[in-house]
Amino acid sequence: MALDHIAKHFYKEAVIYTEIDSIIHTHLFSVVLGKTKIQEIPKQLRPTARMHQKLWSQFRYVYRMNK
Repeated sequence: MALDHIAKHFYKEAVIYTEIDSIIHTHLFSVVLGKTKIQEIPKQLRPTARMHQKLWSQFRYVYRMNK
């Protein structure tokens, strides 16, 4: 019963956290490699960047502004 309650109320947050974690990981990996285009990053990270292109571009923008 308690697990059902947790699953219902926190599933969405877990999915959002996982997606954000994936895009942050992808972005940080690209920054370390100095890559800015999706085609330049390793194949296994491209689907994440493509799924979240707006977030990807916002991270790149912030990174460039801080250089």
